[in-house]
Parts: sequence; C-alpha cells; structure tokens
Amino acid sequence: MIAAPKRAAFFKEIIIQKDFSATDTQNMPLKKVILCLLFFIALSGCVNQPTPLAPEDLPAINLKIAAPGHIPALSKAYFLRKMNSKKSLLQCLIIAQLYESEARMEGINSDIAFAQMCLETGFLRYGGTVLPEQNNFCGLGTLNASTKGAYFNHPREGIRAHIQHLKAYGTKEPLTTPQIDPRFHLVQRGIAPFVEDLSGKWATDPKYHYKILSLLLRLLQFHYTNPNLKFPRLSGLVIQYQNQGAEYHHQVKPIPKSSHE
Repeated sequence: MIAAPKRAAFFKEIIIQKDFSATDTQNMPLKKVILCLLFFIALSGCVNQPTPLAPEDLPAINLKIAAPGHIPALSKAYFLRKMNSKKSLLQCLIIAQLYESEARMEGINSDIAFAQMCLETGFLRYGGTVLPEQNNFCGLGTLNASTKGAYFNHPREGIRAHIQHLKAYGTKEPLTTPQIDPRFHLVQRGIAPFVEDLSGKWATDPKYHYKILSLLLRLLQFHYTNPNLKFPRLSGLVIQYQNQGAEYHHQVKPIPKSSHE
C-alpha cells in the first residue's frame, strides 16, 4: 500500500501534467491508470473528502463516446461556475442542461462532451480565435488562427452541433435530430469510438485525449466531493436570448421543492 503523502503526490502529478507522463503510469494501460486515479481520489487525503468512498463504490469513467453520461447537470454547472467565476450559476446550469438533453437525444456521452467544451472554450472564457457570440463550443471549423469557424444562432444550436460532430466520430448511427453540424459529412463515421481515439483525429495534438481525460477526472472528483449541491430558485424560469436577429427560449427544468435552498 502506498503511504498517504505519496498517494497525494502521485495524484497531483498525474492530474497537473498535461502529458500524463508520470513514471508510475507510463507503462500502464489507460484504463488501469483511470482505475488507479479513482482509487486515489477516494482514499488520499488531498481531496478533503470527509467520508471517502470505498474503491468498490466508485463508478467507472465511461470512455466510450456513444454511451450515457453519469455526472448530473447540477454538478457540471457548479464545476463550471467554480472554474469561471464570471459566469453566473444560471448561465452554467443552462449550458449543463443543454449538454445533458442534447447528448441524451443522440446517445452521446454528455460527460465527455461537457469536458471537451471546457477544454475547447477555456471554461467559456474563450480568448482565442473563436468569439463567445459564435455559440461555437468545440471550435467547429476553426482550422487556424485566422479562421473563426462556424457561427450558431443560440446556445442550443451550438451545443447540438457539437454533439452531432462527436456522434460523427463516435458511431455510425444516424442522427435523431435535424443536422446542424456543418462539417458532419466531412468525418469518416465511427473513426473514434473512444476518447483516446480523438487524438490526431479531432485535433492534431497527439495528447488531446489526455487533456479531456484530466478534465473528466477533475469533474468526477468535484461531483463526489460536493454531494450537497443545491439548485438555485429557478423553477419554471424562462430565459430569452437575442443573438444575430434570432430569438431563442430555454426553460430551466422544474426543480423539486425539496431541492431548494
């Protein structure tokens, strides 16, 4: 058994390093690395979890793109709000709920899609080639620094395009929603069924999938170390967007009274 300080150091090194090249893991299969990380999340003292989960109680991270997500939208929203304090919890909740609903309709892993969005947009800070008003959450069509890529009229449209593009990579199944992704037809269908297959295909970076995996682990850690998150008082609230002449309405999901603060 590895001593607690060494466990904490190991976990910290794995999460922070962009290339996951820690000596302890360089010869291990990816799935075994994930299981080790989940084990250390549960047992190490570095996460300040008052009641650690036993290893057998930890869920596995599903690395398949065409699969259900398991981390709830509320945890995603609070995680995004924590990483970008300039966004309100309401804004983050709408984005998280849209990822959940759009991914469910297409049979795509919402956890992977959400983590990829966080990577591509810098937790909605943007700051690169793509502008926030493009509603482009995954850099669709951004081929270089001078090409801003695709524009979408509102958040749901941009998120749907992202989910559809992931589906093009992850499976050969047909779309269940009207095609919005302008580059769907350019993808060799089913070429990347797992997260690790995205490196060198979705992005030229050979370590692209490690960056997504790192964010997935951070999101999972946040979810299991913050079990008492509360919904804001938003039941029935309707949000209206106006962007590029188009109107878009999103109704926040009804919240049970027992979940209110």
